[in-house]
Amino acid sequence: CLVVPSILLVSLAWTYLSGVIKKDLDITKDLLITTIKKVVAAILIFLVPTFVSLIMRLVVGEEEYKTCLDNATTEIVASMKYDKLDDLISRAETTFSKDDYSAALQYYQSYKEGEEKREFEKRLIEVKKIMDVKDLVAAAKTLPTRDKYKKAKEAVEALPDGEIKEDLLDELKEI
Repeated sequence: CLVVPSILLVSLAWTYLSGVIKKDLDITKDLLITTIKKVVAAILIFLVPTFVSLIMRLVVGEEEYKTCLDNATTEIVASMKYDKLDDLISRAETTFSKDDYSAALQYYQSYKEGEEKREFEKRLIEVKKIMDVKDLVAAAKTLPTRDKYKKAKEAVEALPDGEIKEDLLDELKEI
């Protein structure tokens, strides 16, 4: 609380001292304007926390934002980031859409290094593999050629057994 007034006093003293040293009468008008600007700036600095508090009370509620800030520990924030990334990857694993994959990948790239990130990376790699295979099947269906069909079939058969593999094999049978 004492830092801003101290800086203000030192700054004003420096400004007036430089004006006195220069012995310039025209500088008094400039000194007055500078002084007013610095005092207003100091007052605004003191009022910023009040404005933030008022806005938060109006938007969120009386004390809810303070409770949120008090509970925002490093562990809770890390847990929330983990949950969000897990949800994004789960969605990509379900839909295999490029948008969902991109959203998960973008959030993954900002995630902190560690064992958890390596596990997420493995899941993203698997999603990307399946998306690539789906693209090969779609290309074989769109413009069917022996070469496209063969590449798609080989890629599908390389997938682990499961529903996705069966669905893609069924799609290939339709070609």
